[in-house]
Amino acid sequence: MQKFDLKKDKLISKLISGSFVSISYKVFSGLAMYVLSILVVREIGSEQSGIFFYGFSFVIILSALSRFGFDHLLLREISKSKAVSDFETIKHISFFSVFFSLIFCLIITLLIFLIFNIFPELAKLTQTTSTLKVMLLSLSFVTLTHIFRLCLQGLSKISFSLMLENTLYGSTMILFLIIFNIVDALMLSYYYLIANIICAISGMILWIKCLDNISMDFQKILKKSKLLKDSFFYWISVNSNTLIQWFSIITLGFYGFFKEASYFLIAQQTSMLASFIYLASDKIFAPQVSELFKLNKESEAKRLIIFSARMMAFLSTPILIFVVVFSSNILSFIGNDYEVARFCLIFLTFAQFSRVIFGNSYSTLAMKGLERLVSKISIISVIFCVTMNITLINLVGLDGAALASGLTIILFNFLCFINVKRHLGFYPFFATKYY
Repeated sequence: MQKFDLKKDKLISKLISGSFVSISYKVFSGLAMYVLSILVVREIGSEQSGIFFYGFSFVIILSALSRFGFDHLLLREISKSKAVSDFETIKHISFFSVFFSLIFCLIITLLIFLIFNIFPELAKLTQTTSTLKVMLLSLSFVTLTHIFRLCLQGLSKISFSLMLENTLYGSTMILFLIIFNIVDALMLSYYYLIANIICAISGMILWIKCLDNISMDFQKILKKSKLLKDSFFYWISVNSNTLIQWFSIITLGFYGFFKEASYFLIAQQTSMLASFIYLASDKIFAPQVSELFKLNKESEAKRLIIFSARMMAFLSTPILIFVVVFSSNILSFIGNDYEVARFCLIFLTFAQFSRVIFGNSYSTLAMKGLERLVSKISIISVIFCVTMNITLINLVGLDGAALASGLTIILFNFLCFINVKRHLGFYPFFATKYY
């Protein structure tokens, strides 16, 4: 087992200090989203909250589709440009991403509205159609917020980035629920739209502030169109990851199991406590590793990967034990009827913990520039996810959704894990050599 000198190793020290800042924001944002979910359930009931969560999942999936893979591409390219202080390129890349993502958002929104008007039965139940239409108006704002967040993360403006990742949205929605008397999913969807407009405007202001006094040439922005070719493979992987996370709720909603969709989302959000440290540290880890690969410091990148995996496992194990042992208490706090999701919570918690054990394998491959490999892994995982969800939910309902989602998460992370060994020569958590 390797030993790390935390005092002398500046690379590791930077990861630790940055991770604790990220964790602090993650605690607040995670708490905000958790409280929001509880308030939604208690305010409008499990049936109506299921309809809202169904629409929420729908928007998240369409947002990933409309970003056309700019997610990790933005993070990688901005981190690389930052490493050589090329801030003009950073601005051109970011505005190119915003411009094309908005076009894709508008096209997708118009197509969905057209489909709903021609085939209203595709919304499955007429009570969901109005809610979905209002929430679809948020698509452009959700997408813009995500892009601005990743641009800020690439510039290592972690506090700003994390503020845009659920913290601002969650806090705003909680405020709306406390102040206003919201009675159903349709009314809540209007406040969802307003909250996302606020987040998008805030993200734009923060981004412009970080790149102040840098000239912008529209011709140079259009020249970045070559990024569309590279972004295609990221588009596959990002859409696949989003589909893996939200497809169970979409499938439950499609079958009309809106209460079960509400149970599943609460269990899913709670289970993510097991990968909480992973999600927080990855905000620091990804841009650092990208910079190191750009500067051809592969041995330092490997050392960072190994330490990150072990740090996450050490900090996440107590959280795993807590969630599993007190699963019934956690669910009953939300509502007695939510205890039916106990198996769902426990199984998803172990699935989320697999992300910790397998290390930052996905981010490592993405930042290394192996986007084609990541897209292949994603396609395999999505096929497995869709097949399992349609089959198991139809057979056993909520527990089937948990099995399908959990097994897909484990499969995806395992495939990324073994490919880190194949391309970099070591397993992140189990490496025996100190690079």
